[in-house]
Amino acid sequence: MYPNSMSLSIEIFDKIELNKVTVLTGLSPCYTELESFITKTGHKNCRLEFFPENYLHPRHQIKHLRKIISERNIYDKTIIATNSDYIIRELNTLIGLFARKDEEFFKNMIIDDSKKEDYSYFKVYKSMLIDSKDVTAYDFIDDIEWKKLEIDKILGIGAKSMDDIIVQMNQLQIEIYYHDLESGE
Repeated sequence: MYPNSMSLSIEIFDKIELNKVTVLTGLSPCYTELESFITKTGHKNCRLEFFPENYLHPRHQIKHLRKIISERNIYDKTIIATNSDYIIRELNTLIGLFARKDEEFFKNMIIDDSKKEDYSYFKVYKSMLIDSKDVTAYDFIDDIEWKKLEIDKILGIGAKSMDDIIVQMNQLQIEIYYHDLESGE
């Protein structure tokens, strides 16, 4: 059980502006609060993707996000609660490609939906592209503090990467390894 995992107040969600696609990062599992919030807002046709990265290999996280984004127009609102760098980075790619879709270099990367075969890892279809204006993102620092994230039309969501944590872990491993080498142990 996560500390304070169910203590997130529904009132914190009252301050969140829902967009066509809303991304929430840094959340501990608080599914019931999110469901209550959606019910309270009166959105009847809302898709909630609650940590879609769970149990998925990074390649499949990317494919799943592409499917979510492709299907966004079926719903009034799509909320994605995630702590996955892969999902955030792929969303950023789809935002950046939308902004540059008319540039000659990028035209060759984007395939018309009429030629859609599947949600391939290597193929980007027009329906997968998303305008930065249709995305809102929030980072939850803890159960009571959050901040709205900037979204650049080319770079996408300005979320702090979990790579920072990996870099710190790698640095510690390097120190452990080289300490043994330097001390002769």
